[in-house]
Amino acid sequence: MDTKQTDTFTASRVTFTTPCTFEAVAAKLNSEIQSNGSVTREDLVAVVHQGKDAFTEYFSNKVGSFGFIAFGGGINHSWIQLFGVGGGLRLQRITLGNPLIAITMLKYDLDAGLFVPVELLMKELPEGKGTAIVYVLPSSLVAGVNTDDRLKEAAQSLDEKLEALVRHITSP
Repeated sequence: MDTKQTDTFTASRVTFTTPCTFEAVAAKLNSEIQSNGSVTREDLVAVVHQGKDAFTEYFSNKVGSFGFIAFGGGINHSWIQLFGVGGGLRLQRITLGNPLIAITMLKYDLDAGLFVPVELLMKELPEGKGTAIVYVLPSSLVAGVNTDDRLKEAAQSLDEKLEALVRHITSP
């Protein structure tokens, strides 16, 4: 018989705003997470077959100075405007991460894989007032149900790394 379990927990959404333009924030972010190219599914499959050392070396060399690499994007402003949503403001969801960071959490709880890599939402603010970066605090998701101290510590380390990146890309 199938069973269903529902776990309820509280997550924290973080928003950083900056007077910097959408273009400027996007350029800074891309220089940090795509400076060595993004990772394709084919790249990942190929490096996995080379073993743990090759995998570790590959990602150590691929990530930017804050320890993240782009894993693709999602929603963006171009298609939502077709439906009259957003008032012409730009919007982009970015997936970024680092398997070498993710494994520090996955070793304590495989369910952490639901929340790594992480996502950022970059939003252009109305009236030229700048840009907002929105994300859900990784530790509030990763350790929302499993409160193992080692898992929480690893997730809080991810929080710190992500905040450092966001502070960098939103600084004037």
